[in-house]
Amino acid sequence: MNVDGTSVTRLTTQDGNVELPSWDPRSRTIAYSTSFATANGIHVVNATGGAVTRLTFGASGTDMWPTFSTDGTAIAFASSRTGNLEIHSMAANGTGVTRLTQTSSNNTFPRWSR
Repeated sequence: MNVDGTSVTRLTTQDGNVELPSWDPRSRTIAYSTSFATANGIHVVNATGGAVTRLTFGASGTDMWPTFSTDGTAIAFASSRTGNLEIHSMAANGTGVTRLTQTSSNNTFPRWSR
């Protein structure tokens, strides 16, 4: 969409909840989470549209709330794959998922520090 609200382009066609987009600061890529049975996980799409790439598959939990690192090389996200919500990180292409927190309480909405 242009700054004045014109030229709106739909980027996703998935049914259900498509939530909390995060811009890659080095490109025109947007990460977002979905929370419905057929496509639960973290996805990325070019800001001008095109093919959606699914980065996580959430088979054993829900992956949500992605946020790009300040240099755009990594994505932090919350996941319930361990039973409660923990913060994980992965490369911007979806590889190398690493759990960052291990607590008995839920950890939500990760953010990167500069």
